[in-house]
Amino acid sequence: MPNPTKQIIQRTINNLLQKDISIQKDLQRNIINTRALASYFIKNYALQTSLDAVISAIRRFQADETFKESKELQNVFKDMIILTKNNMVSIKLKDNAFGDIAKDFVKEQKLKKNLRLIKTKEYIRVLVSQKDFESKVSVFQKDDILEMKQNLCEIRLVLSKDYNNTKGILAKITAELALYNVNIYDTILCMPEILFYVDEKDLIAAQKGIMELQNSV
Repeated sequence: MPNPTKQIIQRTINNLLQKDISIQKDLQRNIINTRALASYFIKNYALQTSLDAVISAIRRFQADETFKESKELQNVFKDMIILTKNNMVSIKLKDNAFGDIAKDFVKEQKLKKNLRLIKTKEYIRVLVSQKDFESKVSVFQKDDILEMKQNLCEIRLVLSKDYNNTKGILAKITAELALYNVNIYDTILCMPEILFYVDEKDLIAAQKGIMELQNSV
């Protein structure tokens, strides 16, 4: 990067920092040496610029409004309630399966208990308890079932109030789970509740990540 302008340096450093949530957290907590971080970036990404220029770019990133906002997000998670439920199944369906779901609610009600439903224009995703799985699946036509994922856990976050106007809540949660190497299979957002579905094997790691959000207040 010969003779980079100030704007190019800033854009480069912003991109590097935005991709590394762990470094962002260390900067927020003031437990990382800015000079050492600048040296690391120059060495590992072959930045053809001065150490002082990179340090300045890091400090501008810290002063940026979006970076400050992430600190404000901590209050969102302060009083949240964390609930978990295992033995969940995710079923992806064609849109015309909605008629079968509606009929079941009126008549047999096999799906009613613990049903979570997401409907888009062409697809439906239902999340149901694995208990009586065969009975629940029998509601649908085989041709309408596109995908099934068993052995999921539901992580239900109940926030203290509706935070629909607060930016970055989902980004904060997903970034924290990514640090713990947790893959999110499904998400349902209905403020003040947020539901995440992860593999059972990832539940403990996911709980640690969520608790980290709460304890960082």
